[in-house]
Amino acid sequence: MIVNSRRHLAHLLGYPLDWLQEIALHAEELYDPFTDYSGKRPRLIERPVKVLRDLQRRIYQVLLRNGQSSRFAHAGVPGQSISKAVRPHTNRPLVVTADIRDFYPSIKDRIVFHLWRKLRCGNDVASLLTRLTTYRHHLPQGASTSMALANLALDQFDRRLFALLRRQFPDLRYGRWVDDMVFSGSIQPDIIYQTAAAELRKIGFRIHHGRRKRRVMPAGARQEILGLVVNQHPTISRRRRRLIRAIAHRYQKHGGDLASVKGHIQYLRTFHSGIADQLQDSIRLASVLFANARVSRPRRRPTSGPKERCPPLPS
Repeated sequence: MIVNSRRHLAHLLGYPLDWLQEIALHAEELYDPFTDYSGKRPRLIERPVKVLRDLQRRIYQVLLRNGQSSRFAHAGVPGQSISKAVRPHTNRPLVVTADIRDFYPSIKDRIVFHLWRKLRCGNDVASLLTRLTTYRHHLPQGASTSMALANLALDQFDRRLFALLRRQFPDLRYGRWVDDMVFSGSIQPDIIYQTAAAELRKIGFRIHHGRRKRRVMPAGARQEILGLVVNQHPTISRRRRRLIRAIAHRYQKHGGDLASVKGHIQYLRTFHSGIADQLQDSIRLASVLFANARVSRPRRRPTSGPKERCPPLPS
């Protein structure tokens, strides 16, 4: 689809052009960053506020959803999932993983502008879309458009890296889930890391050199990718199952974000439907109890001002 004018873009998105330009002008102010501590390490999430979040979802639906065709990128691609991403690496002689450092901050606004131009947008349109989809001159981790744009930014890298390594390792299989790269087959880890690091440097990225970010897993050891054990067939690791149980039990006692808990249980259901059903029943009961507790809680009288402190008892 060719989008040559901002007016055409506004028509496609279904928003007034003046409003789009006003949002783009103040886009830097329309984020609410926070630190997510739910994973192995803290992550800065640059979350857009609702007005920009809704607009970015519309941009994704109209301009990006059908523009991803890479055979190597799986995250954020319609019809893909973690289980599908790891399935090609099951029952392999060696599995090697690597991590791209500072993934989203490395994708600068100038790269995003060129991506929009490659998607057949005119200069003015690409400039406007770049303002609407970047934050502080890079892709924000937390915007619905970021994963699709990141996949497009690394599309040529994925293809080139696979072609280079396939010449040396004919049975190589390669895939990428956000910043996690996975290689499997009869391969040599040193050559994998050196080639990946060199190709990343060419496009302004760096590979993680920490030991925890590089894993070499032969068939005789546990081969774990993205929280799934893939030695024979994809299954959730015991550590991940315990974590999901703990999340459900914490909700039973204290309540919390029900949608998030259901998401974890749905992920578990893909591989362990019996355990998922048990946890689903337990949180369903907890939800009813919390709802009843809120209904039966007596209403407090509104006060016109701060409570007065009681005078001390006479001695």
